[in-house]
Amino acid sequence: MVNEIISDWLHSLFQRTPKLQQQWRNRVEVPFHGLQPREQRIVVGAALLLPLLLFVFGVILPLHDDEIALQQRLMVLETQAEEATMLAAQLAGRAAQERFHGDTMGEIDRLAKAHGIRQYLTHIRPQNDGSHPQFIFQMRDVPYAKVMPMLQAIEGMGIAFKKLKIEATKVAGVVHVQAVIGGE
Repeated sequence: MVNEIISDWLHSLFQRTPKLQQQWRNRVEVPFHGLQPREQRIVVGAALLLPLLLFVFGVILPLHDDEIALQQRLMVLETQAEEATMLAAQLAGRAAQERFHGDTMGEIDRLAKAHGIRQYLTHIRPQNDGSHPQFIFQMRDVPYAKVMPMLQAIEGMGIAFKKLKIEATKVAGVVHVQAVIGGE
């Protein structure tokens, strides 16, 4: 029955291209009819199964792997967002604490070296907004796991964060940081 269906389909296809029909007969049909009925069923089954296997292994499984990778990245980003929220709450809660009265730029540099992220510190400069000295520092492509302890150490010293922006990058676990510290 399957052989008849395939044969009818091929016959309608070959009516349009006689050269292809001749090649099909010589290279496929004659050897196929020379096979035993059991062998013919195996060949037909393989011919039907091959496109399905190509679809599954060529399309479905790679899409599934991409979905798993995106779910893992989402979990990492959610964890980072939770930690950043907790840090922001800590910073806001300690705003009334005694402020640091030392060399703020030097202390930021020292903390960056101590936490092994000095090479990511791309920008640090004073900024005056009138009577209260402030400092701006930026870090690019810094590992999130290393920058969080440094930010907590800055906050633990009583240095006030006026603004803190932690931005995710395309690489999981790597962020950009912008902060304005100091002032009253």
